[in-house]
Amino acid sequence: MQGRNKNDVLLTELVIVILVFSLVAVTVVQMFVAARQRSAHSGHLERALIAAQDWAERLSGADDANRLLADAGFALAEEDTYVLERADAGLVIEARVETEVVTGAGKLLSATVSVFGVEDEAALVELPAVRYIPTEEVRP
Repeated sequence: MQGRNKNDVLLTELVIVILVFSLVAVTVVQMFVAARQRSAHSGHLERALIAAQDWAERLSGADDANRLLADAGFALAEEDTYVLERADAGLVIEARVETEVVTGAGKLLSATVSVFGVEDEAALVELPAVRYIPTEEVRP
């Protein structure tokens, strides 16, 4: 009878140790899955930011933003709003060319670049693109 009690205690201890190890394994796997999802989301945001910066720089350097966007393959969605879907990166780039502000000293061209995920409604990144073109050279 004494030997059977020792075996029962040993078996109970083994079951408890296996249970603890399985709970730890489940927790670790959940942490790895969450880390992978965060890493994928971070990569997606980085691609969106790079695309927005690229197009904001192009627009701020262009004399005719509408022509630049049309030549780059953007489709005119609404008045002065161009959309380009990049399926390879899972992004939708929207460039909204705003009206020019003309003054006696020059004109101010402005646009806004927004980048969306293919399935997202809210913009991941939104950057302004502004260029000032003086009418004549400013002399000190």
